[in-house]
Amino acid sequence: MCSGVAPVQAGADTVPGRGPSRRPSCSAAMAAPPAEEDGVDQPWHLLKKVPFFQKYLAPNFQCGVNMGGSTDCVRCGMLSGCEAVWYSAMLKNCKYMLECQACEDCSGLVRETGKKGVHRTPLEWALAVTNKSWEVLTPDEHEELCTWMAKVVKMPWEFDPRAWPVPGAGSGRIALIALGSRGDVQPAIALALALLKAGFTVTAFVPSSYESLVKSFQVPVVACADWAFNDPTAMAEGKYEKFIYEAVMSFGPELIVYSPLACIESWVLEEQCKAPAIQFTFQATTLADTPQVWRPLQGWRRLPFDIGLGEINIPNLDQNVVEDRCGRKRPVLMAFSKQVALPQTDRAQTHVTGYWLLDTSRQEAQQDNPLFGGAQRKELEDFLQAGSPPVYIGWGSMTEKSDRMGPLAVRSLKQTGHRGIILGGEAKLSLASLENAPDAAELVPYAQSNILFAQWVSHETLLPRCAMAVHHGGCGTTAAGLRAGVPNIVVPVDFDQPFWAAAVANLGVGVHIKSLQEVTEEELVGAIQTCGEDGVKAAAAALGAKLMAEDGAKKAVEVIQDYLSASRRGVRDSTCAPCCLS
Repeated sequence: MCSGVAPVQAGADTVPGRGPSRRPSCSAAMAAPPAEEDGVDQPWHLLKKVPFFQKYLAPNFQCGVNMGGSTDCVRCGMLSGCEAVWYSAMLKNCKYMLECQACEDCSGLVRETGKKGVHRTPLEWALAVTNKSWEVLTPDEHEELCTWMAKVVKMPWEFDPRAWPVPGAGSGRIALIALGSRGDVQPAIALALALLKAGFTVTAFVPSSYESLVKSFQVPVVACADWAFNDPTAMAEGKYEKFIYEAVMSFGPELIVYSPLACIESWVLEEQCKAPAIQFTFQATTLADTPQVWRPLQGWRRLPFDIGLGEINIPNLDQNVVEDRCGRKRPVLMAFSKQVALPQTDRAQTHVTGYWLLDTSRQEAQQDNPLFGGAQRKELEDFLQAGSPPVYIGWGSMTEKSDRMGPLAVRSLKQTGHRGIILGGEAKLSLASLENAPDAAELVPYAQSNILFAQWVSHETLLPRCAMAVHHGGCGTTAAGLRAGVPNIVVPVDFDQPFWAAAVANLGVGVHIKSLQEVTEEELVGAIQTCGEDGVKAAAAALGAKLMAEDGAKKAVEVIQDYLSASRRGVRDSTCAPCCLS
């Protein structure tokens, strides 16, 4: 039974500060090396004598592209376009790389060779070391790395990390950190709306490319630097980490709810502002089940926090700690339906809530939003009314094998005689996608008469009017396809998509065929024919009716209310079984 706890008056029991840190300071964690090993102002060939480089760079960074095992980058033909950190790290010729930003400004390498290329900062070298060596890097070694970096990188953040008062128990302020693609952000909007309806104060922290999407649903939002770090200096200078730290600390949450890609910053923020952090996921596993996700992130996401704050954060982070935070003693919100799959973990605190979806009325209200059809809405409606229900085909944010997506889709529709709606998506599929196909002379006329290319659509409003849905198997698209009550054909690309493809097939509501990299037109044609059978259509309709009756976001709010109620009583971590699995 959920407690139905609601936020008390904002500002109640506000804590004026967080007090002195008990974590080890970077500057005090290791004794300073002898002056001759200081390295900051020394030529590069002397810097390589620093123990850190001898220990980490020498065994881990060897260029094997076309240098023949040499460590002389001047002889490498790829220097001008080199993005590999170790090329610069092993460079013998430049004596100034701790001071300059790029070879264009270098008085050494360019003048000697005429070559140009990007110099990597010491922080980038260290980040690459932790990313490459995460399986063997111990907490002590991580601390050693941070200590050395604190000496050579001039990157202290220019604010007092303890300047912000943090609301205590009862403030009802929730920071929702959703990093990733649209498939990660859009369901988080549904959760934010449910939390706002329940009386909480919510701010969503999302990649800048999705700021307008969140704003369109009147959810308070803070736009973060792109999670993929398209700005090459953002990672090297810790810009993203500084921004998210400052933004969340200024917000002062009572609770942090985060997606898997935001785990490291959320765990650091938990220590800094004393607000517990709980994971949400669209997969059937938790971060504790996927160390291949959080371990690399602790290198290149955690280090900038350590350097910027001048202290080692989450110093004891290991598999056991992650187990406790992600399902063993603290809840994990799994945003999918038990009607479709069960958790692939036995941890007591995994809560399968149901899908978090923006319902039909909310999506229909986005008349002018290009992500929900926008200017193409009338064209889409005219196409739907002009003939039989079409086959929807779309790979969403996937771009791999984009050159074959359009021809594959059109050939399959042509062979089965179906009309179709093909999503442009991130691959930007259009009629032009067919022009280089060997059979373009046949495909283009068929597409012009029978197919509509739509850049983005509202799945909730479109898919119930389609004969079936062909897609990549992202959790959100799978949810919309199954809720629509139509057969689904899943052609996965990567990540958790094969899991959802298998779930669709096991339920008898569609077909799982080979990955997009391998699928043939004949296989897709066969799947379309199978999904036209009465038995598959009936099973899909029955499942759709069950899923439409669920409200996953509301269930997630109830779990959060229960957790906050216990947390306000001083019980932040517990091994009790979740109510939603009883």
